Amino acid sequence: MAGYMVLAKPPSLVSVATTGHFTAKNGINLVIAKNSIVEIFELTPEGLKLRKEFKVFGSVAAMKMMLPPGCEKDVLFIVTEKGDITMLECTEDGDELSINTLCSKNVLRKTGRLTECGFKCCVDQYCRYIVVHIYYGLLTIIPVSNVGVNGLNASGTWNSTNVIVDEMEILDLCSLYVEDTPTISLLFREDGSYYVGTYEIEEMTEDEYIITEGPGKRHKVDDGAQFIVPVPCPIGGMLVLGDDNQTIRAVEMVDADGKRFLVGDSFGHLYILILVADPTSATGIREIQVELLGETNIPSLITYLDNGFIFIGSCSGDAQLIRLNRKKNAVTNSYVEVMENFDNLGPIVDFVAVDVDDMGQEQLICCSGRDKNGSLRIVRNDMEIKDIGTVELPGILGVWAVSLFSSGSFDDSLFVTFPDETKIILITEEMEEITVPGFDHKVRTLHVHEVIEDQIIQITRKNLILWSSTMRKQVFQWKFEQDKNISVGTSNREQIVIASAAQFVYFEIIDGSAQKINSLEIEYEIACMDVTPRGTSNRTNILCLGVWTDMSIFIFELPTLEKLFYYKLPGNIIPRSILTGVFGDVHYLFIAMGDGKLYHFLLNKDKASLHNRVMLTLGSLPLQMSKFSWKGTDCVFVCSDRPAVAFPVNHQLIFSFVNISTVRHMTSAILRNNREKIYLVNETELLIGEMNEMQRLQSRVIPLRESPRKIAYQPETNTLAVLTSRYDKQKKGTEETILLDQSASTSDVKSRSSFVEVGPFPLPLFEDDSLIEIYNLLIMHQDSFEIFHIHQFQPHEYALSLCNANLGDHPEQYFVVSTGIIRPGDDEPRYGRIMVFKISLGRAVIRSCLDITGAVYAIQPLLNNKLVCCFDDATRIYELDDRMNMNLINTFSDNIAAYNIAVTERNRIYVGDLFRTITILDYIPEKKRLRLVGRDDNHRWLCTLTLINENTIICADQAQNLFICTRDDKEPDESSLKNDAFCHIGDTINAIKPGCLVKKELLNRTICFSDMRIFVTTSGAIGVIVQLKDEYQTLFYQLQQQLLQRLNWPGKIDYKWFRSNSKPNLRYHGLVDGTIVEKYLTIPSSLQKEIFHAIAAEKEVTVPVVDHNHLIRLVEEISSIY
Repeated sequence: MAGYMVLAKPPSLVSVATTGHFTAKNGINLVIAKNSIVEIFELTPEGLKLRKEFKVFGSVAAMKMMLPPGCEKDVLFIVTEKGDITMLECTEDGDELSINTLCSKNVLRKTGRLTECGFKCCVDQYCRYIVVHIYYGLLTIIPVSNVGVNGLNASGTWNSTNVIVDEMEILDLCSLYVEDTPTISLLFREDGSYYVGTYEIEEMTEDEYIITEGPGKRHKVDDGAQFIVPVPCPIGGMLVLGDDNQTIRAVEMVDADGKRFLVGDSFGHLYILILVADPTSATGIREIQVELLGETNIPSLITYLDNGFIFIGSCSGDAQLIRLNRKKNAVTNSYVEVMENFDNLGPIVDFVAVDVDDMGQEQLICCSGRDKNGSLRIVRNDMEIKDIGTVELPGILGVWAVSLFSSGSFDDSLFVTFPDETKIILITEEMEEITVPGFDHKVRTLHVHEVIEDQIIQITRKNLILWSSTMRKQVFQWKFEQDKNISVGTSNREQIVIASAAQFVYFEIIDGSAQKINSLEIEYEIACMDVTPRGTSNRTNILCLGVWTDMSIFIFELPTLEKLFYYKLPGNIIPRSILTGVFGDVHYLFIAMGDGKLYHFLLNKDKASLHNRVMLTLGSLPLQMSKFSWKGTDCVFVCSDRPAVAFPVNHQLIFSFVNISTVRHMTSAILRNNREKIYLVNETELLIGEMNEMQRLQSRVIPLRESPRKIAYQPETNTLAVLTSRYDKQKKGTEETILLDQSASTSDVKSRSSFVEVGPFPLPLFEDDSLIEIYNLLIMHQDSFEIFHIHQFQPHEYALSLCNANLGDHPEQYFVVSTGIIRPGDDEPRYGRIMVFKISLGRAVIRSCLDITGAVYAIQPLLNNKLVCCFDDATRIYELDDRMNMNLINTFSDNIAAYNIAVTERNRIYVGDLFRTITILDYIPEKKRLRLVGRDDNHRWLCTLTLINENTIICADQAQNLFICTRDDKEPDESSLKNDAFCHIGDTINAIKPGCLVKKELLNRTICFSDMRIFVTTSGAIGVIVQLKDEYQTLFYQLQQQLLQRLNWPGKIDYKWFRSNSKPNLRYHGLVDGTIVEKYLTIPSSLQKEIFHAIAAEKEVTVPVVDHNHLIRLVEEISSIY
């Protein structure tokens, strides 16, 4: 048993971007990389339109668009963090885009030191060569002259040459506008000083290139230089940009003549830099002009698109599409207009999983972003319905939206029904009730629907009415003989079915009237019916119905009413609602039961048979279903005491609960100006709302405008504690700081505190007016996220860890914070504190404060109401006595740099050490001492860890690897851990914790797995890890291997190479990649069958999979963990 890993939310931080003509030679494309995900956008008059998304097996480090000789449109060059380079082209077939790999290779060497300044890449301005910098003192030169033919040279390989340069620490490089000889410029650091220099590239043979010193000698530039940007002729040369009072984060050339550049700084200010040309000047320019344009999110990259449209990528917050206006906005005093924000959760540095409403479904509260873009992101698996308004209508039973006065162009009226009457309400601000002749207002309505020929049907308890919108009158009415009541009615645009007891009658709309086509009486009373078309047609060829007494469902052929299929439902509960739906190419039949359960089947569209039954519990009251469309996505709303929405995501059927308690009926409407609304019915009210986009995980933002660091949750007080930091300006000669901007820690709150004493060493006065980081503890309500108390730590005091703990002989819950004080000139904390906060009467009160030597980097509560703390070289146990003093109980002093900790329910402590990886300790309460139990001999720089059970631990290191270790209790003390799984993630994992993104009722599955563990990353990804039984682990691993072999993966990078480390004992094993496995749901049925047969032939697979549909069901089940 090892693990199954899947990204519930893919990376969202835009790390690289480029622009060009990738999909078509006349179109403008923006291509962005979010770690290993590449997205292709097209610039349209309305903004950016996503055309294609694909994955490469590697974290994208650099990406450039270029037009090689012989190509009609641009190709895309990518460099990954593991040294893979690949050239991709895009082909278009109608609206479908395909990504083809022209050439690919790996340029890593067996020797050499990888640069710590980030991989750099530049393309020759005349598209002759690509230069890549990966190793200190080394450049890789790649010719591109033959890529337009077939991407290869005559020998069938993609040439590259490594050349040694004297410059070791290269900060940036670029290609200059020199047509005769390819010339590059380097910005580098040497002996603490900054220089620029140039090299010319010369081709010796087809496989050999050399570089020689270019025009001009190396020039010393200002310290802090970060960017060099080539300037086209006639000015020529390069522009060098660097730090002054604020850090430059991004620069981009605007015009082809190179006279205007966009520059973004660390405060989010956007400037235009203008080079005023002067042919008589030695530099070719007379002056440099700089003007502030406005403010954006803090940029990490700027990409100019066209016509004033600019893409801002940010490593601190959301990416943005902005437009520069010709005139300054008088209100904002800015030329910048934000057109669109692109949600980015990265970097996520910490999170907590909280079941806020005690409904069994947790939401993640993430510490996201940095500086002014810092925020809390609330991530949960449900649909948020924004409350627009409420109409009091006691006794309301149902609602339907129709177009009575708009000829079907938009919905303008609502039918609302009650036990003995029906009302029609105009959709206006006043929600005016009207009377429309021809409809029956004096009886309960069962169904209302628009049909062809601009008509509306109303099915009541007494009659079927057809009403003409053009003639404004009733044109048809029908009743059962002997005035029998209608019990059920349904329709689509052309077909109508009504039932009374066990008899049903089938009608079709023909020539402006409803004509009776057929009727049938069956053995059982009919409970529910459906004739929803399967696809884009107005009609269907089957009738599905559920019955009382027998508790079964029937499928009849239309119009013959021949019985095609019969299915006996399990149990003795009546089906209350039945519905067919097509999501993508998959046909479903949904059956809602009277006890809150919902069944859904795959429906064979040819044979009208059912298979792959899935059962979910969506409430405790009878369910009702309504099909609707929201922003172009077909959905099913399940009404109950715990309402949910079913919708497709990447060929998977997803169920998400909504944030409203009880719903009895619903309808959706498209109003004037294409605005969409939904109308929900409970026992006394009509609720009007709007929904957000159909996504698996929804997120909302709580802005902080400073950097969140750590977060903890206290259930007893329903509060959250958040450690944050902001930058202030030092006031020279004092201990005071000057506030730079408003943020969460500077807001007006009811209560504030600040601890003055700083231990045995007094802090010096500020020597200059530079920036200083100020840490704060924010206490807020868990529901409203309103901050009610702020504690500000002293200058030079860094808040390092935070937890919620039960402490004392009479246990109470406290927030515990550890800090370290780093004096000017010191690299590490010489002393620090452990501070205990009690939430009382709307404020946080310091109950205990312990001065310590060194600093505590991790704190966790231990059983018996104690604390376990990780110092640099020691692990210590503390307890809080009746006098609120923190007392040391025991110390284990065999650590080197202990920064992480995890505790089991049996007082077993796992300590994460940067050098010794994992140390296992047992705390023995009777002896009040720590005992060494085991350790991991593999030396890794650990980032975070968590436990699956007493002897299984998941760890992540700074090399972006994830691994699972286990220990056998039968082994002797101090024995080594076994490495059960290893996988290179390609992204830094900052936290792994227990949590569940899905309500427990949605996990009613046949596949058994362990409790979930959730991890978060620097790029904004959220992942889920579970452990499976060995037979399912083998099945999904074999499926993964088949998909890797049979599908076309852009870049042609070896998957095992990407997931492995260069060390022999760190090869990829033990973890199945759910992102690959779920691709099985998106491929054609013929390929699904081929893969199923290949897996069935594997002797290692012991799970009895019947056919490819059964395999689809298993993949859907395991994908439901998020």
